[in-house]
Amino acid sequence: MRPGISIRQRLTVTHVGLTFVLLATLGWVSYLYFETNQEHILDDFLKNEAKTILVSCDDFWKSHSDISINLQNADFKIFLQNYWAARLNEPSPFKSTIYLFDRKGQVVGSSNQALHLDGHLAGLSKSREAFKTVVFQGPPYRVLDQNWTFKGRRLGSVSVACLLTDKNATAWGFGLTLFLLLAASVLVSSFLGAFLIEKAFKPVAEMARAASRISETNLKDRLPEPPGNDEVGFLSRTLNALLQRLEVDRSFQENLVQDLSHQLRTPLTVLRGRNENALNLLEDRSRVREVLEDNLMDIDQIVAFLNTMLHLAKLENGLETTQKVREDVLHLVKELGEELQPLWEEKNLHFVISKEGQDLPWENFPATWQVFDPFQTRQALMNILDNAYRYAPEGSVIRVDFSENCDDDIVFKLTIFNEGPPIPQDSMDKIFKRFYRVRGQPEAEGFGLGLAIARSLMESQHGHLRAFNPPQGGAAFELSWEYEKPEKT
Repeated sequence: MRPGISIRQRLTVTHVGLTFVLLATLGWVSYLYFETNQEHILDDFLKNEAKTILVSCDDFWKSHSDISINLQNADFKIFLQNYWAARLNEPSPFKSTIYLFDRKGQVVGSSNQALHLDGHLAGLSKSREAFKTVVFQGPPYRVLDQNWTFKGRRLGSVSVACLLTDKNATAWGFGLTLFLLLAASVLVSSFLGAFLIEKAFKPVAEMARAASRISETNLKDRLPEPPGNDEVGFLSRTLNALLQRLEVDRSFQENLVQDLSHQLRTPLTVLRGRNENALNLLEDRSRVREVLEDNLMDIDQIVAFLNTMLHLAKLENGLETTQKVREDVLHLVKELGEELQPLWEEKNLHFVISKEGQDLPWENFPATWQVFDPFQTRQALMNILDNAYRYAPEGSVIRVDFSENCDDDIVFKLTIFNEGPPIPQDSMDKIFKRFYRVRGQPEAEGFGLGLAIARSLMESQHGHLRAFNPPQGGAAFELSWEYEKPEKT
């Protein structure tokens, strides 16, 4: 056997791979979302800073409407210094710097001149783009440049710059935390998936170990059936049903070989002895002729026996096809009665029919149309009638009774009565076994296969055959099967 990874290993690798891809994709999307969200938060912060300073400046000039607007006014300078000082004491999520420019781009005031961004931000004030990410000297900045208008007059502009270091540090911290969580999730999911796969395949492994102990000569063991109605349980039950059929087939083959060897040993031994005697009687041609005629009769019986065994084997292994048609059962019984008329005359037997215990002549008996297999039913009836002939005493009656029961399902029954000896209770079920003969009855001749074949013929068309002793004496065989209701026209 070529080495390779098992299904369990392939499923584990596939599970780990899919888990990694899915979680990595989820992590990357989450990081991008967080990064974009942080940019929006930063931009909103810059907008709020610019709006706050411009609203405060507008409020200042509204309160000093008695003086002309001059951004270099000493009072306005003092206002800006107080605004920057108050702003330092306010909590802020980002480190930012605010520059206020006049219309010429000259710095009017700034919250932090130590950064020396005057020239850089003054150039940005002429840009049409409100937001820009720029690098001056060192780390990058996010800058918002916005015009300052008061009463329809442009006074200048305001630029708010914020270091991206905090935002990037937050993003990298989030990314690292997300990476660690995803890595832990992949490990936990992998171990959990491997555990569940191992647990799911445990019944399969037990089934494999049990199957390895089953051989051609040992078909009695069965695979363990796990609880539940999942696919593994269904597979186990299906394989056990297959093993059951194989065991039956194996048993049938063994029994067939034993039966054939047992049944053929005696006639073949007799044939051999006759031939040896014939060699000693070559001078007496009449005696040799008698021996050869007896040999031919025995050979015919052996051939008939083999054909019967072959027919029984086909029935028990489902090789006989069933073809149900709607026919008159009475017509079939009448044909069999006429065909067996020489047998009735030989023992002066009377063959009568009845319906539910009431005897009726053939011409007054109503047609009984049923759905069944005519060929198999004919053979089954032939075997039972032959059995009745052999056991019925001379001058007695063989009765075939028809009956119909209309309960939930319509069941048609056909019962054959004979006035012979009753069937012993200990043989009631055994008479349908192959080669079984009732002890102590001289009529029990033949191969002992007729009733076994009759029951197999009935079961092949979903019918039943049973034997019982009627109260009035004798023996009876009842054939019954469910049939289809005729459609109303």
